Amino acid sequence: MIPSSRRLLVVGASGSSHIGGSFFRAGEKLGHEVRFCDVKEAWRHGSIAQKILWRCFGRRPLRLTTFGEKVVNECVVFKPDVRCANFSTDDPFNPAHRAPWFLSALREYDLVATPRRANIADLKQHGCLRAEYVPFGYDSDLFFPPAEPADERMASDLFFAGTADRGRVPFIVAALEAGLNVRLHGIYWERFPETRGPSLGQADIPTLRRAIQACRVALCVVRHENRDGHAMRSFEIPAVGACMAVEDTAEHREIYGTSVESVQYFRSPREMAERARWLLSHPNDRHRMNAACRRRIVEGRNTYADRLQDLIKDLMHE
Repeated sequence: MIPSSRRLLVVGASGSSHIGGSFFRAGEKLGHEVRFCDVKEAWRHGSIAQKILWRCFGRRPLRLTTFGEKVVNECVVFKPDVRCANFSTDDPFNPAHRAPWFLSALREYDLVATPRRANIADLKQHGCLRAEYVPFGYDSDLFFPPAEPADERMASDLFFAGTADRGRVPFIVAALEAGLNVRLHGIYWERFPETRGPSLGQADIPTLRRAIQACRVALCVVRHENRDGHAMRSFEIPAVGACMAVEDTAEHREIYGTSVESVQYFRSPREMAERARWLLSHPNDRHRMNAACRRRIVEGRNTYADRLQDLIKDLMHE
């Protein structure tokens, strides 16, 4: 076991399901002394100056220098005794996210943990000292089965929550064309004419829990533009409990197994709609797969406390 006397400084975003907040809670749960620096302080969203820096100067936060000084000062005063690691939640080489200042900073970490195997070779070629695959997980304080019965007003044939992009739109369209009652949450869906109608906008965590609980099938697709092999929802949905139709990737096969005991796999929008319709017509199989998938995730060391514990072990035992 990791001694409970470790001092950890977590630098990340708080609120909603941001992983920075999850790692902070995980550190406290593991008995460590934890302090938090919120990266939201570096941004001034909505300001003209911030928009100029974002569009013209490599997606740079307006108050990056001031915030960086605060983090350094916190390190001097608090003296965290675990080496420096970065959990790279997005693909830093994706043109939509690419920021030269951030890519430069990545080389300074003792360890860059990435939830996508597609990034490992790139990170090593970029000059990072260590790059390792660490999957996403789930925050057990946020994603769990609601105590109250399912709210039928939130019931759906197919639930999906996530950021819209062009690669995901065909899956929602296929579900709608198949006549499925779709509950769709997330940002930017209104930008696409095909998904503007069913979009319900961003949802808070309690709403997501209730919507997952009330759905008959939960959809899990990855972001190909981000080279993802799985997503945060890959763990969060089964932590709450729902039968899943899952995009067939190597990482999903590692997470859920190669058979159809836990989930139904698909490789195309049309196949997804077919799998969802099959599940809707086989309620007993749906309930069995729901239970099997949840057991696999909840009993398999997949919380962010588990991920943090493993990261600390790797850093302290180098």
